[in-house]
Amino acid sequence: TPSLHERPRIKAHIDLCRMQVVLIKLGGAVITNKTHERTLTPERVDIIGEQLSTFYAQHSQDTKLILIHGAGSFGHIQVKRHNLNNSSVHPLPSGPLLGFCETRAALASLHSLLLDHLVLKHHLPVASVHPFSALRGESGIDKTKAIPTLEQISAKSWKNFTEEIIQILEAGLIPLLHGDLLLHGSNGCFVLSGDLLLQKLAKELPLLGVEVKHSVFVTDVDGVYEKDPKVHPNTHPVRRIDPRKWQEIQEDDAASSTIDVSGKMRGKVAAACDMVKEHKGLRVFIVPRTYPTLLKSLIGSLDPEQDATGTIVQERSTEAVDLQHS
Repeated sequence: TPSLHERPRIKAHIDLCRMQVVLIKLGGAVITNKTHERTLTPERVDIIGEQLSTFYAQHSQDTKLILIHGAGSFGHIQVKRHNLNNSSVHPLPSGPLLGFCETRAALASLHSLLLDHLVLKHHLPVASVHPFSALRGESGIDKTKAIPTLEQISAKSWKNFTEEIIQILEAGLIPLLHGDLLLHGSNGCFVLSGDLLLQKLAKELPLLGVEVKHSVFVTDVDGVYEKDPKVHPNTHPVRRIDPRKWQEIQEDDAASSTIDVSGKMRGKVAAACDMVKEHKGLRVFIVPRTYPTLLKSLIGSLDPEQDATGTIVQERSTEAVDLQHS
């Protein structure tokens, strides 16, 4: 039995832990036309907005949302054009200074367009959050070497950034974040992807008492496939992935030739598997924007096998089927 001095602290911790969130990554290939620079796909954004509005109307009292959007044609094209697309730190004063600014200007434009749709058309209380304003590179890191992006960012700025997001949630707002270009000191920059941002928040939020119920990656395909469905239309979907089995497959060349997920999706699956391994019981859905698939994934009721859509990444309690195809 806790002492009288311990009880107030325990109650405060319980109150804080009552906040539950769903992390949502809106893929750049869904919300933009990636073949045409700086082109939004408003009809897709509206399908997403309608399902977010339905969820918010029914569940906002007990579950909060955090939205993260990709860059699509408002970032990837610019990053590639200015050779900023790797994990190393790029020098600014003598390097791509205007490229850095051009890329961030394109991101800001996409961010503003999304805000207009979600707030003005779908009446969602969405608040803008720019990682660039809060996150900075860790001092003492060798800028000439390529290192994991999450390790480049200072722990102090991560903590402050996460606390800011929690304050926004407590005010009843929905934070809208995005992948970004970040400064490293006064003379360098590097890319933070939206996928990595979601992965890091899934780790940081529980440390501050916020429960991540599940996470959702919204993509331009119907979940994970054995091969890229845009190139191989007859390929088979993978409806359920266990991180343990996925790791074995990636380490086995023969198996990898059977489950050959393409580059962008491979990164999402890797991030999802890392999240599930780090947080016992966490589920990650990889789904299309379509109704009611996205809505079900937000609620957490989607069963990719029974519903024949999407993919779930989850540790399974049995060894029966770890990576199941449809």
